[in-house]
Amino acid sequence: DLLWAVGSMDEQQKWILLTDQNLQLIIQAMACHLENDELQRAGCGMLWFLSGFGDGKRMIGQAGGIPIILNAMLAHNESTAIQKEALTTLKNLATEPFNKPILAELDCVRVVTYSLWINYRHPLVISSALSALNNIAVDSRTKSVAPLPTEILDIVLSAMRRFSNDEILQKNACFYLKSCTYLAENRFLMNQRAAELLFVLQQAATKFPQSCQERARSIIKKIER
Repeated sequence: DLLWAVGSMDEQQKWILLTDQNLQLIIQAMACHLENDELQRAGCGMLWFLSGFGDGKRMIGQAGGIPIILNAMLAHNESTAIQKEALTTLKNLATEPFNKPILAELDCVRVVTYSLWINYRHPLVISSALSALNNIAVDSRTKSVAPLPTEILDIVLSAMRRFSNDEILQKNACFYLKSCTYLAENRFLMNQRAAELLFVLQQAATKFPQSCQERARSIIKKIER
């Protein structure tokens, strides 16, 4: 219910919500009622909302919000609403350097991979997952990119073929794949799948030149070297 209420608040009132006490209330409610899908959806949505203010990303990580979000994803793995809210929240939290070791320790990529496999029919979930994976993989502080798991590359290729007319999914896929090319290990893996990649990337660039063409061409250039 609080989610509906904050929508009508002015900016100053919204900032008041971002306190350690409020975060603990949300996290404790989610922990105590893991079986309640509506509460989990609202909780993930509220954490996403609070991650957009001030030091919200770090505060959520410090308060134990990341394992709670992953628990919601695992417990309600077929709820597209929960998956989308949770993945969008993870996307935000993954940009905070403090949260990087937490995400790694909890094997967040594995949970996101489960979500992709289970919700392979839902482009909105896939698109949100690709954005989350991009931010999890990229560490702006160390200027590094994580290895691209083979099974995730399989999923990306399949999704780009299956949802070739979904511009948001194609854009997020190109964005993620371009980030992955900054690691030599990833380029080697992608080069092994060059024929499949060239097909989906050229298709994305042709159908959505404004949002995909530049990134697609950059990926193609790197994997063809």
